[in-house]
Amino acid sequence: MPSSPLRVAVVCSSNQNRSMEAHNILSKRGFSVRSFGTGTHVKLPGPAPDKPNVYDFKTTYDQMYNDLLRKDKELYTQNGILHMLDRNKRIKPRPERFQNCRDLFDLILTCEERVYDQVVEDLNSREQETCQPVHVINVDIQDNHEEATLGAFLICELCQCTGTAYRPRLRPADSLSPGPAHTSPESAWSRPLAAAPPLGQWFSTRDAWPHAHTFVGLATWRGREGRLIQHTEDMENEIDELLQEFEEKSGRAFLHTVCFY
Repeated sequence: MPSSPLRVAVVCSSNQNRSMEAHNILSKRGFSVRSFGTGTHVKLPGPAPDKPNVYDFKTTYDQMYNDLLRKDKELYTQNGILHMLDRNKRIKPRPERFQNCRDLFDLILTCEERVYDQVVEDLNSREQETCQPVHVINVDIQDNHEEATLGAFLICELCQCTGTAYRPRLRPADSLSPGPAHTSPESAWSRPLAAAPPLGQWFSTRDAWPHAHTFVGLATWRGREGRLIQHTEDMENEIDELLQEFEEKSGRAFLHTVCFY
């Protein structure tokens, strides 16, 4: 059994909504996960579109919560911002900026193309030290509470087959043997799935989100040769194929590149 799990980072602009929702769900599933923003400041909706609440990344979630509570409790309760900040401060003290982090990850998931570009630009600007690969994948998620939740489950599906707690075998590609990952597609489809709550329970109606049925299908799908990212033995060589098949199942397009530490 490997000694360390897949190291995952989720990144949005302000480390408030999308990345924190995914952080919350992935951590509950047992992943080693951190979350970040890439903006110069943290921005939260204000009383008008042109009047956001702007904070420094050093400001804690609790300080933001109390500030908005003082400004307009009714408004920020109604739009869900206070609830979101209360959730955030239970996960970690304050937002973090990706460009200031020097920890190593195996997989970085971004929530919009602009953030993806900023992450890739930052990684490519660093001096290479270990040459360890890191996969950067973009999943476009609209910045609202409902889409953040749906996007978080999609990110979770990218990292883990439903109902399975399995640590990846992160080994050099040249040391891999064929093993069970190279069985035929027929045998993969015939293997029984572990019992797990259906993803359909996470969506009250298809009207709430028109692609909810896609995720229900993903809950019982193991993919080619029976695994997603968390289950692949040779992530470096096969992730593109896995993403292509996941695109077909989810109806979303993904951006993917490999950077090196």
